[in-house]
Amino acid sequence: MRKIYKPAAISSVMARILCLDDEQAVLRSYQLMFKKHDVTVASSAEEGLQIVRSAPAPFDYVITDQNMAGGGLRGTDVLCALVEDGFSGKMALVADCTPEDIAYAQSLGATYIPKPDTLRPLVEFVK
Repeated sequence: MRKIYKPAAISSVMARILCLDDEQAVLRSYQLMFKKHDVTVASSAEEGLQIVRSAPAPFDYVITDQNMAGGGLRGTDVLCALVEDGFSGKMALVADCTPEDIAYAQSLGATYIPKPDTLRPLVEFVK
């Protein structure tokens, strides 16, 4: 009898991760840090939401910066939209932001990871 694997079982081996940041160097570092996983990057909040909403399979993790160039949506706006859309993966806000933004992100179920020391916390977050 053939065993059928659910996405959660597959994600324990290789997670689907969406990383949002307006700095290309940061996005590249995420790709290198999570090279054993399926990493998708977006350079704006709007692009990230479009990717999530049109993805053929759900993401296991979304990691977003708070303030991105362009003055449009912020990281907490992305987190709120994900919750409203029924996102069931894990979310992280990686930023240097106000206590109010941190509290809001955490109220949405996100993990807050302060900049600039993000390497170890991000590796712990994606397990």
